[in-house]
Amino acid sequence: MQTLWQSGVAHPQDPVGAAERLILLNVTAIMLTIVVPVIVLTLGIAWWFRAGNSRVGYLPVWEYSGPVELVVWSIPALVVMFLGGIAWVSAHVRLPLDGGGDARHLRALLHGLAAPFLHHGQRR
Repeated sequence: MQTLWQSGVAHPQDPVGAAERLILLNVTAIMLTIVVPVIVLTLGIAWWFRAGNSRVGYLPVWEYSGPVELVVWSIPALVVMFLGGIAWVSAHVRLPLDGGGDARHLRALLHGLAAPFLHHGQRR
């Protein structure tokens, strides 16, 4: 019996699947470098600003800051652009369609890409 790790995306059977697995692992690692510090900082800020902490100052008139808004919204936008760029570059490295490659190699590569979409017993 196969486990979940031995089937599906985690265990690809062809070079395209292996490249997609690598993209998935890279993007997951990059997202974790963002998510883990955010979770830790959220817990730290919640602990610091708890009701029982008498060392923290209360600023009831502070409600908006343009520079803070810029940082808060630009970091996720930059992360999304970075992840999109990595996915774009990684996906397009697999297809050497610039005309410099061998035609047989390109046909074999494209046949490998089309193979999952062919019905069982269907010929090209």
